[in-house]
Amino acid sequence: MSKIRLFGTCGASSNRKERRSLCTGNLDQTIKTQVSSIDIRKRVEDARQRQYQRYHSEITNAKVPFEIITETSSLTTEQQRMLTNVAAKQNWSNRVQIKIIRLARTIADLAGDEKISDIALWEAVTLRRRGSSKTKSYCEGDMKERGDG
Repeated sequence: MSKIRLFGTCGASSNRKERRSLCTGNLDQTIKTQVSSIDIRKRVEDARQRQYQRYHSEITNAKVPFEIITETSSLTTEQQRMLTNVAAKQNWSNRVQIKIIRLARTIADLAGDEKISDIALWEAVTLRRRGSSKTKSYCEGDMKERGDG
């Protein structure tokens, strides 16, 4: 059995401050957080089936008309307020907000949720913010190479 000593908190501490010491960890343990591609495929297939049942057609969240998404998967008042606030701060168009709602609906489907959860919506917003910052920095890099920036 392979073991390694790690510096960290071991066991419960008797005082309020964390006790730091060397801990022994088993490297031969299997990691239970790994998800196989078979499991991921099953989640995707289940999410698609949920979408087909919701829309009574073989159509996905990406292609369904927005009016139908709002009828079948409306956001709560608090979720709508949060999305509106973030969109105003980020200067997002209505089109971007619609894409975020579609993505949040898909995230909720993959999680097996009937409704769009706060977590799914926040994850969609976070993914959009990451994507837009990568695009922006990439474009700025192109401008510098051309001498525009």
